Amino acid sequence: MINRAFSVCKKLLFMLWLLVIAVLGAWIAIENPQPFALSLPLITLPELSVGVYLCMVLALGVVLGFLTSYLIVTSRLYFASRQLKKANKQVDALSARSANKPLVAESSNNRSNK
Repeated sequence: MINRAFSVCKKLLFMLWLLVIAVLGAWIAIENPQPFALSLPLITLPELSVGVYLCMVLALGVVLGFLTSYLIVTSRLYFASRQLKKANKQVDALSARSANKPLVAESSNNRSNK
């Protein structure tokens, strides 16, 4: 129940974030209607308003930011899962080794009873 509520809340926050980005982009496009032709070293882009170019750069920045954070989080998760697997193997090896050995306290009690 709590996981479902958290999931719904997470989706609503994401949709709200997208709405804020869209409104900000529309506001920038409306406030900057001057035509502008962007010349890059290999290509000249068509003449569009400054606001449209700013919105495209904003969208590119948002996408690159999400992509970068996704890559960082997945790489940390990958390395953490590798460390967890290694630790689990060590625990299994130690528990298997200790299961084969008798406890010291039990063996000393058996000797004193004889």
